[in-house]
Amino acid sequence: MSTLVWVVLVPAAIAFGLVPMLLVAWGRRLPAEHEITRSIVVATPRDYVFALLSDVRAIPRWRKTVRSVRVIASEPRVRFVEHGSQGALTLEIEESVAPSKLVLRAAPARSMAFEGTWTYRLDEDGDGTRVTLTEKGVVRSPIARLFARYLLGEATHVERTLAALMVRLRR
Repeated sequence: MSTLVWVVLVPAAIAFGLVPMLLVAWGRRLPAEHEITRSIVVATPRDYVFALLSDVRAIPRWRKTVRSVRVIASEPRVRFVEHGSQGALTLEIEESVAPSKLVLRAAPARSMAFEGTWTYRLDEDGDGTRVTLTEKGVVRSPIARLFARYLLGEATHVERTLAALMVRLRR
C-alpha cells in the first residue's frame, strides 16, 4: 500500500491541486476586458433589419441558441431575459436609434462571469445593409477568460449571432 501511495496517489494529489492553481494564474494574466467587432452585408433594407433586431420577442426565431425570451419591463427601458443553451441572461436595451443603432447591455449580476454590451450599427450599403456588431465585455473570472480565449474563441458569440441573422434575412 505504501508504494501505491507514493507512486500514484501523492503525484495525483499534487497534480489535481496544482493544475487548477496554474489555470487560475494563467487566466489572471489575460486581460479581463475585450472588444470584438465583426460586420456582414445583407440584401435587406436597414429599416427591416432594425425592426428584427429590436423585436426582442422574435430573438428565438432567428438565434437558435435562445429557446425563449421573457420581457420583464418595458419602461424606462426594455428589459428581458434570454433563456438558452448556456442558461439565463438578463439584458436591456440601453440605446435605440432607429434605424441605425441598437445597444444591448447585459444586466450586471454578481453570479455572471460576463458583463458588457453588444452594439449593432446599421449602415446603408448599396441596396442592402451593413450590420456591424461590437461586443465590449468584461470577463471577471480568470478561468472563464481562459476558456473564452482558448476553447470557445472570444469572437464566437458575435460571429454566431451575425451568421444567424444572415440566415434569417435570407428567408
